[in-house]
Amino acid sequence: MTVNIVLMYLRRKKPVEILAVDLEGHGSNEEATRVDGSSDMSMLGAIERLSLMRAIRKLPSGYKKHFLLHDVVGYGHSEIAGLLGCSTGCSKSQVHKARKRLRLLLQGETSQGQPLGSG
Repeated sequence: MTVNIVLMYLRRKKPVEILAVDLEGHGSNEEATRVDGSSDMSMLGAIERLSLMRAIRKLPSGYKKHFLLHDVVGYGHSEIAGLLGCSTGCSKSQVHKARKRLRLLLQGETSQGQPLGSG
């Protein structure tokens, strides 16, 4: 459920350039100046959003492109295939593998407290 909430948040920021900037770690200064976010409704899923963004950054570039274009920006597999010069089946496969890797990365971070290796 948390992943879906974060994905819905990211979908609101349609341009890929904004997503790339977010994933590179350039946050707003306002977030850094807050001392206690317990009463701030926007902070409720902050840890989950950060974990998801960290996990997305760890994806191999092919997985990351397909995942962002499909699950975040909202392109269909045939559109992604046309944009990236691959088959529709390849796009479906890359998105599936990206989701699988994200699940492993997120489970590793939450169960052990440390990031899961990319192996």
